[in-house]
Amino acid sequence: MHTGSPVPDAADAVVMLEDTVVHGDTIEVFSQLHPLKNVGDIGEDIRKGELIITAGHMLRPCDIAVLASLGIAKIKVVRKPIVAIIPTGEELVARGMRVPGDGEVYETNGLMASLYVRKWAGYPGFLK
Repeated sequence: MHTGSPVPDAADAVVMLEDTVVHGDTIEVFSQLHPLKNVGDIGEDIRKGELIITAGHMLRPCDIAVLASLGIAKIKVVRKPIVAIIPTGEELVARGMRVPGDGEVYETNGLMASLYVRKWAGYPGFLK
């Protein structure tokens, strides 16, 4: 059996492979076993008809794994937004271009905004 496989009707518990050693035709078990050990009920994690993911939820790897475990291979998603970032101000100097002079500062708000756009699953683009 593999993790998540149905338990045969005649069985009421499962021994983890890690708790066994095979000696020829014999299996030695190194853990205590009681009824329902390592056995989950059908619907224990997700019940039939239960809402799994709400609209607007940003999909994470664990969400996609849950969907795959339910046999769901395709879902409708919203395309990641492209966000234009327009730094403004005569006092701004692009980072790495030159040292700011009197009354000038490095442009950093665009950097911060672009990092937030990426964090929230968008594509930042700069307009000059």
